[in-house]
Amino acid sequence: MANLVLGVSSLALLATFLAPALLGFSFNTILSESMTPTLRMGGVIGLEKVEAEEIRVGDIIGFKLEGMDTPVCHRVVEVVRTVEGVGFRTKGDASEDVDSWVVEPGNLLGKVIFHLPSLGYAAKFIKTPYGFALLVGLPGVMIVASEIKELLSPRRTSDRRPRGLQSSDRTPAYLCLGAGLVVIACLWGMMAGNTRERTLGSFSSEGENSQQPGYVYRRSIRNNRSFPLVICQLSDDPQVTFGEDHFRLGPGEQKAIDMEGGSADAVITTGCFFPILPEKVLHRLFAWNVRLAPLVAAFVPVFPLMVAGFALLGGFCSSRPGPRDRAKAMRRLGYS
Repeated sequence: MANLVLGVSSLALLATFLAPALLGFSFNTILSESMTPTLRMGGVIGLEKVEAEEIRVGDIIGFKLEGMDTPVCHRVVEVVRTVEGVGFRTKGDASEDVDSWVVEPGNLLGKVIFHLPSLGYAAKFIKTPYGFALLVGLPGVMIVASEIKELLSPRRTSDRRPRGLQSSDRTPAYLCLGAGLVVIACLWGMMAGNTRERTLGSFSSEGENSQQPGYVYRRSIRNNRSFPLVICQLSDDPQVTFGEDHFRLGPGEQKAIDMEGGSADAVITTGCFFPILPEKVLHRLFAWNVRLAPLVAAFVPVFPLMVAGFALLGGFCSSRPGPRDRAKAMRRLGYS
């Protein structure tokens, strides 16, 4: 039973944190009735990141609004041209009026590709510290309770064989190995899911730079998490420079970063990492490969601990008694 709960918990963690990063979409929860009856409150939507030019009238998109932390999900009713490029006028299906704003391309989060009713609250709870602890802690408690029960219960006669004829139990070692893989998958999914792309022109402009051609842009980054993060930035445009391309933010801290570049269409990629490796190492990994950097960052510190635990719990020992052990055990039983 404990192994079943552990397996279900592992699959839930993988589905919540890892699958979106691997398949190229993000989970979001519907928190209002503005899109009723198409999207009902409490459901989960999958947002696929697409270019603004790929959006058509009738598509449902997710986007951010200035001054709002919660993303908005509405249907596109008109494609317009803005200073930044392709923009959108939107409307909720439950409303008769078109929204008063125009969605800029830099605020586009993605296009809705699927909808899972009534699963939003569960997925949102799993991502909270309490939900994560429950999903990981419950199987652990059940496994410990199962082991204690096994130790306290009298052994069967068939188990009272000489030590040389008994097979070693490597279940704890494999559980340690499985737990390590789950931790790596969770860390990878959580860090990969925080990678964002925005154009340079979507940030506020501070005016022309007199030192070199181009403009200075400023962005403000705030850590709303309850744990520290390492922020890494890079651009596909070699002319873009950052005041700081990597830095650490504590819980609740905010930092303003200046960026210089001549093209407002230059893409700025931002990644958030747990400080489990040095900041410079994380930034080099991020510059090497945006998608694989979170996996390597999670794998490097956890894998040695996982192997050490596997070895300490007897994972590398043979599970079957050798010929000498069997011979000694047979002699003790009185066989020649």
